[in-house]
Amino acid sequence: MNIEADKQEIDSIVAEILAEFPAMHGTVMVAKENKILWHQGFSYPDAPLNTDKHAQYLIASLTKQFTAVALLKALYDRQAHRVLENLQKPLVTWVPFEHQVWNGSMPEWAHQVTLHHLLTHTSGIKSFDEPLEFKPSEKYAYANIGYTLLGVVIQTITSEPLATYFEGVLFSPAGMHNTGLPLLGGPAALKKYPQFQKLSLGFERTFIEGNACYSGMEEKLNFDNPSTAGGIISTVHDLAKWNYALYQGIIIPSFLLEMLTTKYIQKEANPYYDGFEKLWYGYGLDIYEKEGKKLYQHCGGIAGYQSKISYNPQTKITIVNLSNVMEETPPIFSFVNRLQASLIEYQGKQKAA
Repeated sequence: MNIEADKQEIDSIVAEILAEFPAMHGTVMVAKENKILWHQGFSYPDAPLNTDKHAQYLIASLTKQFTAVALLKALYDRQAHRVLENLQKPLVTWVPFEHQVWNGSMPEWAHQVTLHHLLTHTSGIKSFDEPLEFKPSEKYAYANIGYTLLGVVIQTITSEPLATYFEGVLFSPAGMHNTGLPLLGGPAALKKYPQFQKLSLGFERTFIEGNACYSGMEEKLNFDNPSTAGGIISTVHDLAKWNYALYQGIIIPSFLLEMLTTKYIQKEANPYYDGFEKLWYGYGLDIYEKEGKKLYQHCGGIAGYQSKISYNPQTKITIVNLSNVMEETPPIFSFVNRLQASLIEYQGKQKAA
């Protein structure tokens, strides 16, 4: 592994791409294994708050891969030899009728929907009080409620508070010292606590008569809602550490990692945000695979924040971008997707050489 050569190549690639992006907002990091190759913050000149490249952000749906890993870990620690079997058991097995989440009225679909269905967004659940939209496994339909329910399952299995469990089995082993899973309050309130003092407040950016306008999103976000579907706070550095620990087998054994990264169902992608038109979904991860090239990735968006993380298992390169501005077609996503494509091309050149 020639880190210096990689740094020089990435500096050259970045310099060329940046010339096309005079303005964008957020923080981007490129790392290889546990080494930082490139790390920079960008701020819109008219933004109410400049970006600190070491700041914390709400990572939104990047949270889902943590929840998927936490569930696999909980099942493994309980009955290592029966993980696959337990993933196929219905929800009622893990969350009985008397659990408070059902509020005294368990839906019929709790007897049909399995943990596998929740993990792959193939459950058909629309809400607690509505029938299934389609038969489980019939198709892919992204649903935050599924990952919220997985949080309930994790807490039931482990008998630990979710924040404590995530810290103990995910964040701490990965060396993620600026990451946490708050379950109450909003961003401004959280900044009063030492763990979240570096949290950037989120804004929405819109245009009125061609002029950029910013509005705070504090009143639209409370952490008891996103929870295990999108509530983790982290930094680009910690997320790079996460990818290293996860894919090096530090967090879960290899057979569980294989479950996490299996292509279970194909999905339509948003080319602007995802960088591709077609992807596969694993457990909390999007998977791109074509002509021998592979990426594991996920995007996220929630009031005031947008995010993306990708990992190339062949080059062991991670790209992370986090932003505290919610906007349509954010330039930072275009920049990151260009960078991602260029690094795949760089990989091809290395193989040819």
